[in-house]
Amino acid sequence: MYTTERIVTDDLILSYRYYKGGQQETLVAFHGFGQTNVLFESFVPSVLPYYSVIAVDLFFHGGSGANTDNTDYISIDRWNALFNQILTKHAIKRFSLLSYSMGSRFVVTLLNNYAARINKVVLIAPDGFGNNFWFRVATSTKITRSVFQYTMWHPFWIQAVVRILGAAGIFNAITKRFIERNLESEEHRKKVYVSWVYFRKLTITKNDFIRFINQYKIKLMCFCGKEDQLVSKKSLQVLCDETQAQYVELDLAHHKMVQALEKNELIDFLISNRQ
Repeated sequence: MYTTERIVTDDLILSYRYYKGGQQETLVAFHGFGQTNVLFESFVPSVLPYYSVIAVDLFFHGGSGANTDNTDYISIDRWNALFNQILTKHAIKRFSLLSYSMGSRFVVTLLNNYAARINKVVLIAPDGFGNNFWFRVATSTKITRSVFQYTMWHPFWIQAVVRILGAAGIFNAITKRFIERNLESEEHRKKVYVSWVYFRKLTITKNDFIRFINQYKIKLMCFCGKEDQLVSKKSLQVLCDETQAQYVELDLAHHKMVQALEKNELIDFLISNRQ
């Protein structure tokens, strides 16, 4: 059983499910783009004897929202302060973090304020270590954001680019179809735009991430897909080598990497030597 709870400010609503576990430890989980906290519904029972679980809805997903008339992005400091309200509300002293894809932006930027209180981090097909090329091109300046907005509202142009990149072999058929699916409906295109723009400041460098992990001896596990063309396997391997993290590669594309939640390696990592 769970309760649905919310942190509410003048311009933000952060909604999450709270699953009360059998012990005092807490795991906070973040889904990816186009999903909700329901993603973790079948995963939670496997760790509930060991953790209470907080499954968060990203802004513009599920029950979470943001008033973009007030600001066009959320800063790291604002996100950390909002997250602190969850920690205070549930009297959480130490905790672990789990994320998939875009949810990793919310995880890695918590290291700024809370690295000393984090036990373990699990990153599944993570986004957020510096802005990737496409993200940077689309969101870095007012001009590119305007162009990005126009293409989302007039999808013919970006659909043509995707077809060209697919024909050139830059995107394989799986990645091409994944991108096309997220551009099919007006609702999805608008969600892509507001999410990318609003989350664009939620990023830290790989060097800072490595420093936080090593300095505070945080246990790290990373999952990457062999067919994932949206996450750099080489970069993730280097990051894991420099933090002595567990690296697991699955024979999956990006949108299938949620299957990592079913892997015994993940459960074993979370429940072993928890302190």
